[in-house]
Amino acid sequence: MTHTSLIVATSKDGFIARDKDKDPSTIWTSHEDKKRFVELSKRIGTIVLGLNTFNTFPHDENGNPKPLKGRRHIIYADREIAPHPDVEVTTDKPEVLLEKLNDRGIKEVAIAGGASIYRMFLDTNLVDTIYMTVEPIEFGSGVPFYKGNIEERFKLVKEEIVGNGTIFREYQRK
Repeated sequence: MTHTSLIVATSKDGFIARDKDKDPSTIWTSHEDKKRFVELSKRIGTIVLGLNTFNTFPHDENGNPKPLKGRRHIIYADREIAPHPDVEVTTDKPEVLLEKLNDRGIKEVAIAGGASIYRMFLDTNLVDTIYMTVEPIEFGSGVPFYKGNIEERFKLVKEEIVGNGTIFREYQRK
């Protein structure tokens, strides 16, 4: 089965944004986190994300989000989006999507947000690895990463402090 990694950046208090429409992680995360995301997502090669997250990407001259270079994008959306050779749209349940990707020879995918996509994959117990960045800021309220306790199902296997207190964590499914 296709290995499923989840890449997420959170505040110290567990939020991925203050406001889902106005505060994408690209605005408030550190240089170290952005670099880590690029390295992980390029190595993995296929990213799965929701349409709202995709819409936070830089836009082309026609107002359409531009896919990240060197990665296949699978977008959860209930409507068609501007065609691009590196973008596919799906409404498949996570287990069906992963089975289809496995049948195509895709060995690993990265779940890259937002909150509903994270929850969808975590709730179906299909995530094998979590790459989490914890930034040294607090929001107080906002869009939570996940309301459950990931440490009940995942074991912390690596932790590294970088930059001005940014923490990289890697969890593996128990």
